[in-house]
Amino acid sequence: MNKAPALAALAALLSLAACNGKATPTAEQNAADAANAVEAAKPPVEMPPSVVATKTFRCDDNSVVSVEFYVGDKQANLHPTEKGAAVMLRVDEAGKPLIAEGYSLAGDQKKITLAMPAKPSQTCTS
Repeated sequence: MNKAPALAALAALLSLAACNGKATPTAEQNAADAANAVEAAKPPVEMPPSVVATKTFRCDDNSVVSVEFYVGDKQANLHPTEKGAAVMLRVDEAGKPLIAEGYSLAGDQKKITLAMPAKPSQTCTS
């Protein structure tokens, strides 16, 4: 009887047993583990707030503005003209006037007090 194949199989099993079933990590696996560790260390991403309502207001000077109100009452997008760029107004504490450079907005979805650059403060209603 030829014992060579049985001894070769036994040697292969012993060499695998010496590794404790763990393969040596490759450079790709090490890089992937490092990337995963970096991602895990990052703070969770906070989603931006959703728009609650978009309202159009007529102001005391007969101008029309549009405002997008966001969840949390800490920011709003003001559209001071129909075709102009929006101005993001923010505040750290809900209930205080929302501000941006030269702009201030206070109120709710029915009535606001609005101050804009080169214009006096005025009341606007939806």
